[in-house]
Amino acid sequence: ARLLERGQSIAGSNAGVEAWGTVFGVVSAGVGYLLRVNVILPNSDRRYRAGSAATLRIPGASQRAILVPLAAIVHDGDLTGVIVRGGRSDERRWVRLGERRGAYVEVSGGLRVGEQIVVPATPTSSAISRTGA
Repeated sequence: ARLLERGQSIAGSNAGVEAWGTVFGVVSAGVGYLLRVNVILPNSDRRYRAGSAATLRIPGASQRAILVPLAAIVHDGDLTGVIVRGGRSDERRWVRLGERRGAYVEVSGGLRVGEQIVVPATPTSSAISRTGA
């Protein structure tokens, strides 16, 4: 996002509607390394509410992510987690999930690269998977 420039066109969606907008500015969100990208969308038909949030597709953006097999995800009510292999015992760890990618899902919080997670054994999978980025 730091590479975006004022006046640059950018694709995104607001309320599920695809749209192109113009970057107005990129400023610190005031928390850690988060940035706020201000974009002006054409709105002559008043379909968007002023100040509403949108999902943007930032060109050239890449990210490293921890991917875990969907089969490793455990649920308890509204909580989502994985079983992490520990030295003495396994522990249930609550995690924040991101985007699904085929048979895998991103873990965006609660897990570190290199930790081993337990995946229930099936005829075509191993019992333990090592996380990586």
